[in-house]
Amino acid sequence: FLLAAHQVVTHGKNVQYEPPAHKNTVGYWTIVEDWVHWDIEGAKPGLYEVEILQGCGTGSGGSEVELSIGDSRLLFTVMETGGFQKFMSRRLGTLEIGSAVRHSFQIRPKRKPGVAVMDVRQVILRPIPGPATPSRP
Repeated sequence: FLLAAHQVVTHGKNVQYEPPAHKNTVGYWTIVEDWVHWDIEGAKPGLYEVEILQGCGTGSGGSEVELSIGDSRLLFTVMETGGFQKFMSRRLGTLEIGSAVRHSFQIRPKRKPGVAVMDVRQVILRPIPGPATPSRP
């Protein structure tokens, strides 16, 4: 599943989709209480590897962020990339998708030490074949 920035649903005062071609990102994430989600339909139950394409300006790294689908949660720390539109691909771990037909993939900041949380261009969820155990923080 490719969760593109332009498909995001935003919640809060500042976080938004920024459509200019040089941005094409979920950005202006300056309030830690703001959060976002993508709706997912048709995912088979099982484990999924999570990869994010994130950017973060100098001095704003270190935000702690929770990714979730249903009861499955994954915590990660945002890395500085030298600019909010200088994107870095990061494999963060796994989340488990249950048997429901429709899912909500959420990103919720927990702590923001800098000016903004991060910019997100996309998230990829890749199914992992076979039995496994989700990664835990």
